[in-house]
Parts: sequence; structure tokens; C-alpha cells
Amino acid sequence: MARIIYAGGPGKRQVANFDVMLKEYYEMRKWRANWNPTEAALGELGLADVAAEPIRIRKL
Repeated sequence: MARIIYAGGPGKRQVANFDVMLKEYYEMRKWRANWNPTEAALGELGLADVAAEPIRIRKL
């Protein structure tokens, strides 16, 4: 588990759990942990046709 300890500023000596922060970031962006966007994210971007394709085709 990755942890970040802040050395200065208002968060001085506070510890942040990087793994939890990353998971929350993916959820806010509507991405999966493997960096692929979710079907909902693709739909919001007007790419519903891409979302309908099997995931194996979308992999780079």
C-alpha cells in the first residue's frame, strides 16, 4: 500500500493513502483500474457505439 507523508503546508505530517485516492480518482473519472473508460463515460462523450464493442477490441 503506497502512502504519502506531506512535509509542509496545511497537510504537514499528514499521511495519505495513495491507493484509496487513486481508486476514488478512477471512480470520479468513470475509468476502470486498467485505465479503460467505463461504458457510462464513453456514452457521455457521444461514443456509445464504441462502448457497444467488445472490450477486447478496444484494448491497445
